[in-house]
Amino acid sequence: MNQNRLNILLIDDDKLDRTAVLRQLSKSVISHEITIAETGEKGLAKLKEFSFDVVLLDYRLANMTGLEVLAIMNKENLLNMPVLMLSGMDDEALMLKCLEHGAQDFLIKSEINEKFLLRAIRYAKERRTLQQQLLTLAKYDSLTGLANRELFIDHLVSTLSNAHRRNEMLAVMFIDLDNFKQINDTMGHATGDQLLISVSNRLQKAVRDIDMVGRLGGDEFAVVLENIKSAANAAKIAEKILLEMDCPHQCSHHQLTVGCSIGIATFPKCGMNSDALIKAADTAMYAAKTGGRNDYKFYSIHMQQQVSEQANMESALRLALERDELYLHYQPLVELKTGKTMGNEAFIRWNSPALGEKTPLQFLPIAIDNGLINIIDSHVLNMACKEPAHKPGAMININVSSCGVKSKRFYDELCQLSEQNKLNKHQLVLDIDESIVHENPEHTAQLLQKIRSLGIMIAIDDFASGASSLQNLTRLPIDFLKIPPPLIADIGINKKVEGLIKSIITLAHNLNLRVIAEGVEQPQQLDFLAQNKTDFAQGYFFAKPQNLI
Repeated sequence: MNQNRLNILLIDDDKLDRTAVLRQLSKSVISHEITIAETGEKGLAKLKEFSFDVVLLDYRLANMTGLEVLAIMNKENLLNMPVLMLSGMDDEALMLKCLEHGAQDFLIKSEINEKFLLRAIRYAKERRTLQQQLLTLAKYDSLTGLANRELFIDHLVSTLSNAHRRNEMLAVMFIDLDNFKQINDTMGHATGDQLLISVSNRLQKAVRDIDMVGRLGGDEFAVVLENIKSAANAAKIAEKILLEMDCPHQCSHHQLTVGCSIGIATFPKCGMNSDALIKAADTAMYAAKTGGRNDYKFYSIHMQQQVSEQANMESALRLALERDELYLHYQPLVELKTGKTMGNEAFIRWNSPALGEKTPLQFLPIAIDNGLINIIDSHVLNMACKEPAHKPGAMININVSSCGVKSKRFYDELCQLSEQNKLNKHQLVLDIDESIVHENPEHTAQLLQKIRSLGIMIAIDDFASGASSLQNLTRLPIDFLKIPPPLIADIGINKKVEGLIKSIITLAHNLNLRVIAEGVEQPQQLDFLAQNKTDFAQGYFFAKPQNLI
């Protein structure tokens, strides 16, 4: 067909009526090409074979009505051009019914003339274009251009129907970004939006052309993997997605690395309908997140119980904050040169009336995932600074999450507490995870410098357990490096680890930093650390965390 002409399909089984329409169109100065179909079946066949600009459809056909043709066009996704229904009856109820089923206009055959027909075609095309634009707004995510939740579920339902019929396997993936809220809160929504766009592009790159990627809201994405041969195929795509996420995203002036947790549910094993598969994939995603993040997991039945337990713990944790159930224990910090206790590190504890004693490793990851960690950071800070048993001048080490220390609210609270409690005299030390070292070092350095200006010291916790940059380390205004317990545990066992610890101590002292060794439990560990001029140590060798009162 000539693409420069108006391509019209006329579906009409009456030769006289066809001739009348053709006569009016022949008077037009607009270049057009007309294809004729004498039955509804032939018209549908033409629609499957060719692309048309407009369809003129007679309502009363020999073997089916125009409404039945419209219904089939809808079902088979052929209704992608304007349809004008032609009828010999001036019936308002019928006209409304045709418009409800997808026709753009309803024309009475006896009233058709050249100008009327061409105007109706033009208006129908404009209305169809507007409908398509509104459909795009309704079905696609405005930020990323991906399918939104409604379109994604519609596609999944349709794909499941085909899989049932063809006896094929498919998979649903739920994907949630790790620590996206922290990036959004600290770097702003504009940077967060750029990151979401970059992530959506990476996801589309990682999957096949036949697979659909959708954004369900916030930082939640989902994928339908059609016609996979085995669960191993889904695993390969999940691994490809994780690999794509390993590369930093360029957002404004920042290079951001964000992991993701992926849950996978397969049909028919994990569910027979869309609701069951979505729930199973969501459950598996949550298991991947609580299991360590930046990983994928397939759904299994026991996961549902784990998710239920996690949900109960989250509810109980929210109540714990309201009821003041969290409390602090302290572990002494010993100066190895003198053997004197120079301060204490605060450790949060929770004894839930409903769930019993819970360790920080059990409830802090939940707090991070659900936005409670900033409240807990604030709670710990307030409790530690107001503890009456602290000796004047003794250090108080407080663990603070990376997202907590970067929030403006946290800094403002530090300023307020500094005024109220004279924190500089208490020698407050904030223990911050080493991940902060390589997350936007310039911004982090400015923030830490503001905190230190309040008389507060900074310790990098778990040093050498991650991927920190030594160059960035030289730029940050910090006071201490903390060697993590797993390294200390290998003293006397692993010579390479001992060499690493010596190097850390030398590095820290060359940078005018002091070293704190955590998790000291054995005399030989203490002897090694003292011989290598470690500044401070803490651990069960000296005392377990306990109440100071």
